[in-house]
This record gives sequence, C-alpha cells and structure tokens, in this order.
Amino acid sequence: MNPNLDAWSADLASIPYPPQIQCVDRGITGSGFYPGARNCLFGDVAAPGVVLLGRDFGTLSYYSSLTKKPGRGEHALTWRHTRDIYVRHLYSARVFCTNYLMGVRVDGSAKGDLRECLSPIEWEKFETACWNFLQKQIAETKPSLIVVFGSDNQRDLSRALRLGEPSKSLLYAPHPHSAIGEKNARPHVLICEEIKRRLAL
Repeated sequence: MNPNLDAWSADLASIPYPPQIQCVDRGITGSGFYPGARNCLFGDVAAPGVVLLGRDFGTLSYYSSLTKKPGRGEHALTWRHTRDIYVRHLYSARVFCTNYLMGVRVDGSAKGDLRECLSPIEWEKFETACWNFLQKQIAETKPSLIVVFGSDNQRDLSRALRLGEPSKSLLYAPHPHSAIGEKNARPHVLICEEIKRRLAL
C-alpha cells in the first residue's frame, strides 16, 4: 500500500466545499491524518494494509498553526490516541490514517458533527463528493482492513451498506477521542488486538 498522494491533489481540490469548509492538502510536514498531514502513511510498504478512518481534520486555525512549524505533527487528542494506541502497535502493518470528510472547518470548534454545520443541500453535495473520494482512496490503497472511527461515520457509511456489512475487512470502532484514562482506552486496545488478529500480524 503505497499510494501517490500527490496524484490525488486535483480530485481533492475538485470537491464542492461549502463556505464553512476549506480545502487543505498536506500542509503539515509532520505526522497526522490525511488530508492535513504529509506523513500519514506508516509501516512497511509490503505489509498488509489497514485504513484508519477518522471524521474530519478539525479547524483551519489548528491546521494553519501547524503549517508554520516545519516537522511538527498533529497534537490534537484524537491524533495522539490514534498514534499511541493504534499506529505504534501496528508497526508490522502498513497504516494509512485518513478522514472521511475532507477539508477543515473555517470557523468554530472541531467538536460536534460537521453535518450539523451545513444546510441539508450543502451536506448532501459535499458528503456525496467525500464518499466518492473515499472510494478512490480505497481503490488505490487496496487495504486488507478498514477501521471506521466514530458513530457519525458509522451512521453515514452504513447507509445503503456503502462499505458492505461488518466483516473480516470492515470494523467499526469508537472515536479515538474517547480513549481518556485506562478504562476508556481499554476498548481501543482490544480493537487494536483484533486488527492484528485479522491481519495475522
């Protein structure tokens, strides 16, 4: 799994972003989620591939602050938990960290469902384009397993069984933001173990 992310730029830019969302393309040179971070692929290129699918990248102010710091990666709680619980323990796999909804929020907080910030017409057009772009990402990365984070993603992606039924190649998981404290982190640790089991790592 070694996609040419530069080749995705034109498709990324062609998404019909509503006024509340701005397109970004790997302006952060450190580690984090695509499309914000340049370093979003981890592990052995020849190893079994897994996609860790977040919701959206967050806010423009967060993104912009990191683009001004060469080599600096993400520091948001979602990324720290994803890195510490999943990426670091899946070193024998090829891991691609991406988001379902592209772009960053121009204003406001990174919390809350982005869907609620848009009109129904804006949402339908934008979400459909993001779904189409996700299909491109999956087609080109050909992962052995897709891990979908969070209930909002599950709601949108289980509609019409877009990714199919939960199976050996599809796993729904809580949002990494929830992994605060040992008790809340435990479900994520178990999911990580299940990922390793399914990939025979």
